[in-house]
Amino acid sequence: FDTKEPDSSFDLVVSMDSFLHAGSQRSLAVREAARVLKKGGQLIFTDIMQSDNANVNELSGVYKRIHLEDMGSPLRYKQWAEESGLKLLEFEDKTQNIGIHYSCIKSLLEKRKDSL
Repeated sequence: FDTKEPDSSFDLVVSMDSFLHAGSQRSLAVREAARVLKKGGQLIFTDIMQSDNANVNELSGVYKRIHLEDMGSPLRYKQWAEESGLKLLEFEDKTQNIGIHYSCIKSLLEKRKDSL
C-alpha cells in the first residue's frame, strides 16, 4: 500500500468499511495510514470484523464467500496500529447493528432488483 502522499501529511485519516477488503494486507493499510498522519493525528475507521474469540471453523463459509482468510478482529487491529506507532484511544463495538445493516441492504436490493 502506497498512497504516494508524503509522510506526515494529514491530521486525520478516515476509512469506512475498507480495511476488510485489503485482506492479508490489512496491516500494511494501517501502516500506510499511520505513515501519512502528522504527529498527534488520528485514524478513525469503521469495519466489519470478527470477534477476538470467534470460532474460525464456524466462519469458514463466510471467509470463502468473501474470498478472505479472516476478517480481522479488534485485537488484531489494535496490534497493527501499535506496530505502526498508533495508540488506541477508543473502540466502539456495534455488533448489535449488523442485523439492521444487512436487512437495510437486502431491502434496497430487493427494491432495485429489476434494475440491477
